[in-house]
Amino acid sequence: MRQFFLSYPVILIIAQQMAKEINSVSLSGNLGKDPEHREVGNGMASFSLAVNRFYRDDKAEQGYGKKTSWFRCVAWGSVATAIMEKLGKGDRVMVQGYLSQSVYLNKAKQKTSAVEVVIDSFSLLKDAEEAVEDEVGEEVEVEDDDPPIEAAKAAPKPTPTTLPKAKVASAKRKAA
Repeated sequence: MRQFFLSYPVILIIAQQMAKEINSVSLSGNLGKDPEHREVGNGMASFSLAVNRFYRDDKAEQGYGKKTSWFRCVAWGSVATAIMEKLGKGDRVMVQGYLSQSVYLNKAKQKTSAVEVVIDSFSLLKDAEEAVEDEVGEEVEVEDDDPPIEAAKAAPKPTPTTLPKAKVASAKRKAA
């Protein structure tokens, strides 16, 4: 049996490569305000993203609590251009990118550090109501006398001919 021993410089290089690959982040949340555009290089867009985290809280009326965290997000070049064209205040979005830390002097001449998400790609997400509307294809009117469950029963059920192929295969497996 042959054994390999790695020298310290080789281990250091491997660790540096691993650190590069680990720096990735995906966040889903809502824009706090319209993105800001700056003419820097190929263009830059920045915005604040509100991300909610829900946790169990037996003392709360709903049985859960909510904590909102704010993240500063920046994008460059073509991604920045797309953000300026497609996103606005309140939009629900999923961003993928990496964390970047910058150090600067604030107004009081104190050293300050800031971490921001540099966006590589993003996806505009739909609200639950919009997603249901797209799935059903039409709105179902609910009369005041009907409880919501009755309106759901009145909605047309999708047939295998109207479902995408992946859903048909899944439905067949469940039936078997």
